[in-house]
Amino acid sequence: MRTNIYLSFDEATEAAIKNLRAKLDEKLGRNLMETVQYFLRHTYKMPPHLSLFVFDDNDQESVIKKFKEFADGIIPFNIDLFTTDNFRGECDDTLFIKPRLSEELKACYARALNLFSDAFIMPPYRSLKKWQPHITLTKIETDMAYLEAEEFVEESWKPMTASIKKIGLIDVKNPLEVLAEREFIKTEKETDVSLTCEEASLPPREVSPFLSREVPPCASQPRIRML
Repeated sequence: MRTNIYLSFDEATEAAIKNLRAKLDEKLGRNLMETVQYFLRHTYKMPPHLSLFVFDDNDQESVIKKFKEFADGIIPFNIDLFTTDNFRGECDDTLFIKPRLSEELKACYARALNLFSDAFIMPPYRSLKKWQPHITLTKIETDMAYLEAEEFVEESWKPMTASIKKIGLIDVKNPLEVLAEREFIKTEKETDVSLTCEEASLPPREVSPFLSREVPPCASQPRIRML
């Protein structure tokens, strides 16, 4: 089973990304018929999200148990969606919104890598050097449509700061069925927490104090529930 741990965002950020996707569809018109059909069938039906970690593991029960352990140690944080970028592939090109690789995001990724180190990890997620966090806007198969879309996205996207609303777990082959998720319910006084680079590079089975259940006095513990 190929599994994806993903982050989803607050309502304002989600609406802004959906709005850009809709305008992009309208802009491309008939050229969208040439985009990757799998993407149109599945990804557009999911809320905008950032794939944190993708791996293969056939023991679903164990994966869900580890996911809960992973989610237990996460305090919600903000992500700076500061620009757009692209992956150029042999068969198709991907346009995406690019977040700034903050210390909080690095530490969140490092925790997933640590907990799921015994799984078969997909190549783009095997190390921090390989990983490029992104929020996919669309995939396009032709150069003409791609160039038009790239220019439109660069002009249209306005940088914004997103807050993490949920951490979810899905089977990549059936992405509309959520296997498990953790929703963060904000308190009235939520404190931003900064992590150091050293804390984002943890030895096996060690967890940054900022990502543990025991929250330091400088941070407030959010109310968290498992759906």
